[in-house]
Amino acid sequence: MFRIVSVLFLFRYFLMSAPIIGMFAAFTVESGLYPIQIGFIFALFFLVCNLFEIPSSIIADKFSRKKVIMVALIFFLFCNGIFLFSQSQTAFILHMILAGIGVALFSGTV
Repeated sequence: MFRIVSVLFLFRYFLMSAPIIGMFAAFTVESGLYPIQIGFIFALFFLVCNLFEIPSSIIADKFSRKKVIMVALIFFLFCNGIFLFSQSQTAFILHMILAGIGVALFSGTV
């Protein structure tokens, strides 16, 4: 139980903490997006997180929890690679949608 709580805390701290979100905002500002576009992108991320929360727990019940957690972590690697090379609004939107699905997969499983 302690391991699950500590993994969940570390996940939330490092992937969902304010410094990371601030870094994402700094990258989007450097790419030339307006604040309203950045707000839309972050709102889309949290909307996707909320929409996929319940289906992710159903997927975790159907398949193994370990497999779903590994898929979520691989999802994060993939979407952060997209973010690393993105320079347009559509690439940032794609990144936030995939990151939202990954966050929902992980948190719904744990």
